[in-house]
This record gives sequence, C-alpha cells and structure tokens, in this order.
Amino acid sequence: KNSTNATQYRERKVLQNKLKKLEEQVEKGQLKLSELAHTLADASLYETAQQKKLQQLLNEQDKLQIAITAAEEDWMETMNCLELMEAGRS
Repeated sequence: KNSTNATQYRERKVLQNKLKKLEEQVEKGQLKLSELAHTLADASLYETAQQKKLQQLLNEQDKLQIAITAAEEDWMETMNCLELMEAGRS
C-alpha cells in the first residue's frame, strides 16, 4: 500500500511539474506573440522594400500560434490525467 501511494505521489508530482512547464511555455509564447504584434503594427513593414522581413515576421507569428495551441492542448490533456488520478484516489 505504501509503495502504491509513493508511486501515485511521484506520478502526480510529474504531472504537476509538466503543467507548470506548459503554463510557462504558453506565457512566454503569448508574450512573444504580443511583442510580434507590436512589431507588425509598424506601417513601414508593409512597404515593398520590407516584404521579405514582413513575411519572416508573419511566418514567426504562425509558428508561435501553433506552438501555443499545442502547449495549451498538452496542458488540457495533462490536467485531465491529473484530475482522473485525483478522482481515482478518493
């Protein structure tokens, strides 16, 4: 019984740590996205001479949005696992 409790404790701790890391990833990604939106608000980026830079920034924005969505989905899945583990414990 004690080893089962210890194992469950470790598993919960792993999930809790994963949640924390995912939350940090989402926060950092959203901060970068916000900074990028500020950069993209610069009207000079939309001049013909800046098209390459604009395209790079838009590509970066797409990648960030995909990464944030993936981290949020992983967070939801991990939270669900943790809740199921907690429910099974009671």
